[in-house]
Amino acid sequence: MAMAPPLSYIVLKTRKQPGIGGRWDSPDRIHAEDLSLSNFCDDTGFKPTTDLKLLYDDTQIYGMFRVQDQYVVCREKEYQSDVTHDACVAAYFQPNPESGYLALEMNCCGTLRASYFEEANIEKGGLSGRIVPLPWRDGYQIRIYTSQFGTVESEIVNSITWQLEFVIPFSIFETYTGLLRPIRENPWRANFYKCTTQSSHPHRSSWAPLYNGISFHQPECFSPLYFS
Repeated sequence: MAMAPPLSYIVLKTRKQPGIGGRWDSPDRIHAEDLSLSNFCDDTGFKPTTDLKLLYDDTQIYGMFRVQDQYVVCREKEYQSDVTHDACVAAYFQPNPESGYLALEMNCCGTLRASYFEEANIEKGGLSGRIVPLPWRDGYQIRIYTSQFGTVESEIVNSITWQLEFVIPFSIFETYTGLLRPIRENPWRANFYKCTTQSSHPHRSSWAPLYNGISFHQPECFSPLYFS
């Protein structure tokens, strides 16, 4: 069976910090390329369209998800709760090939679950060896803005488009991976996801294809991020 061509994404450097709460096509983001989460792990008949844009500057990385969604629930509101129950997006970054990876999972009302997976996978689809939940003193440094304010207890069955922005200081990556700021000669590896497990139409999708649909924690499937 032929292998799909490898994916990659170029993260452009911005001279102006993108405004939190901005538009998808705002002047400070319009030059960033769209990245599509179009590989679905489940064949449930519902395939929401999810796109992402990334930028960076000398101190932070900026991301914006845009989700054309339906059957939305969003009930988790405590830091480190299992937000994958809800309408959720996720960004997994591995800045240093010699280290583990940082997993950020965010539901559509902005609740964050953040962990560092210290050891790389050995068996495809299995979890990493040691998981370090980020304490609040680190998690609060990750800024999140979402267009969906408040929880959604009763499922929204109609189509809805929501956006979620995140800003991650490079100091967080340095704390856990020991890596200095990104440079052109040092590509990162990453994967990005959209999911929900407790709506009437559960689904899971990713940017880079997975070996199987059991787990998002497959760093061997991560694809390169190049910094311009």
